[in-house]
Amino acid sequence: MPIVLESYAEGKWVAPTGELAEIPSAIDGRVVATASSAGLDFGAMARHARKIGGPGLRWLAMPARSAARVCDG
Repeated sequence: MPIVLESYAEGKWVAPTGELAEIPSAIDGRVVATASSAGLDFGAMARHARKIGGPGLRWLAMPARSAARVCDG
């Protein structure tokens, strides 16, 4: 059974809504997951990235940026 992928947006996990797109396996083509971007507010996500994410990463040196955890889950 395929897993349903959630999106990490604006600092929280968001369950998909609407019609789900099937994501096939690169190995055998069977459906391994489903996902959707319906219901996500891309403008709000960009504002959050500018206000929260960007400043949080800018103070880190490049090696620390690459090691930084993107999510808390």
